[in-house]
Amino acid sequence: MRLMAIFFVLVIAGCGYHVPGSSDTWVGGDARTLYVQLFDNQTVEPYLENYMTDALIAELSKSR
Repeated sequence: MRLMAIFFVLVIAGCGYHVPGSSDTWVGGDARTLYVQLFDNQTVEPYLENYMTDALIAELSKSR
């Protein structure tokens, strides 16, 4: 239980962290296209891979 609490603290602390004014650009610089491969669904939830892939694409689109 303690390990799980430490994990969540680290995850929450790392969410969206960046130094303002530092490199806010992508590593690729002028790259305009990014391919996102469909996730593998290893759960019993149907179509979860589509939801996860779409959510990642939406987040990447917002950060550009």
